[in-house]
Amino acid sequence: MPVLIALAMELYEVAAYDERRALVDDALAMARRIGDDELLLHTLLVATPALWKPSTMADRLALSTEAVALADRTGNRVALVSASAQRAIALNELGRRAETDAARDVARGPADELRLHYPRMVVEALGIPWLSLGGHAEEARELTALITELSTRVSLPGANALVVGCGISIAVWSGQYEQAARTVMELPSTLPVSSSVAALLCRAGEVEEAREYRVSHPFDLDVDDWFSLLNWCHAAEAAAYLGDAALGSATYERLLPYAGCNSCAGSGNTTGPVDRYLALAAYVRGDLAAATAHAREADRLCREWQIPVLLKLLDDQRHLFGF
Repeated sequence: MPVLIALAMELYEVAAYDERRALVDDALAMARRIGDDELLLHTLLVATPALWKPSTMADRLALSTEAVALADRTGNRVALVSASAQRAIALNELGRRAETDAARDVARGPADELRLHYPRMVVEALGIPWLSLGGHAEEARELTALITELSTRVSLPGANALVVGCGISIAVWSGQYEQAARTVMELPSTLPVSSSVAALLCRAGEVEEAREYRVSHPFDLDVDDWFSLLNWCHAAEAAAYLGDAALGSATYERLLPYAGCNSCAGSGNTTGPVDRYLALAAYVRGDLAAATAHAREADRLCREWQIPVLLKLLDDQRHLFGF
């Protein structure tokens, strides 16, 4: 039985989603049939990342919520940390900010007590963009210092990536768009970050450089995984500045199911309402009525989520593009 769920996770980068979904469903069905709590808990914790892509937000929230309840009932505090962190990530994607913070709190205490440094880093990193978007850059830097200190106690490769991601987020929402773009350019990563580089260059006013960069670093919109939503969003933003109606249409169709959600990748990189990117994509494809409607919803969400820094960017872009 553990083999089924382990295989689903191991195949994340090489197997189609439907294949992984079948393995997860079989593993969960078997664990429920056997009736062993620890077995089910392990399966739930692995199933969540094995199914990670934008369209599974609600599924992953349900799985992680069940895992939190089961870990709490069985007294498994290590599993409670992991499950709560997974739940916080899914809630963050769904744009349920207050619930995200509550889930982070559930994980934070036992993570600290049990010296689970990497989960603690993940939980804290979720807060960096929100602090930056809220105009609390100094608090974001202080929290990044804590994350950096925790990273010295962790040997996982992802630890340094979290620290770097926090720094990029602070730079972006401090208005240092060009610096952030050049940092992302230099990342030793296979992730599809070319759309992010182009979007940041455009915000910095370097539109022609962004156009040339895109030619040498084409956007890949076909991948559908944990990083895709941010990739699609930044491609939509770049499309508006570059005047690319075809790219705008392609990204609009991909993003429309996620209206009301938070644009992010993994456990960080929050960039606010998907609706802002929908407005930009609608604008460049020539639908000003839709662009205005999406922009109004983005405005509403920025106010609800208390992120005035993004509200200012949204206002600037509405003025620039006329929607």
